[in-house]
Amino acid sequence: MKKTIFLLVAALLMGSTSVFAQKFGRIDYPGVIQAMPEMASVQSGVEKVQAEYEEQLESWQVELNNKLNDYQKNSETLSTTVRELKENEIRELQQRLEDYFQIAQNGIQTTQGELIAPLREKADAAIAKIAKADGIIVVFQDQSTVYLDPTAVTDITAKVKTELGIK
Repeated sequence: MKKTIFLLVAALLMGSTSVFAQKFGRIDYPGVIQAMPEMASVQSGVEKVQAEYEEQLESWQVELNNKLNDYQKNSETLSTTVRELKENEIRELQQRLEDYFQIAQNGIQTTQGELIAPLREKADAAIAKIAKADGIIVVFQDQSTVYLDPTAVTDITAKVKTELGIK
């Protein structure tokens, strides 16, 4: 019985010391992505999609403003039925604008995600390559870590940027 407990304690101690001997890394992942030369084309693509959405929104906003102005000028002379129809038309256009605005925001985010995915894959491959070469078993992101002892980890940001050709 004592021998079993001794072996269990020895195994735990050996296991814990091997964990402490491992190397950990950290990286400024968003900084690497933003510094990649391909990021300019991502931003250009997002701006193009954004401009398309804005063009449609502006068109509907002009239409809404015209209808509102017309309604305000003529509301007193309109019959109750026509006034209610115009009010409903204005409310429907306002709702369509709000719905389209949500669709536009989602569309822009989707486009950005699709355009940035290849950059993330490229950065992830470079991170994996550097981590393996340096014997690092875990790489933490600077922005998502609450506390990280800088002396206990290796910052691989510069090496990853070099691997990606970023100056």
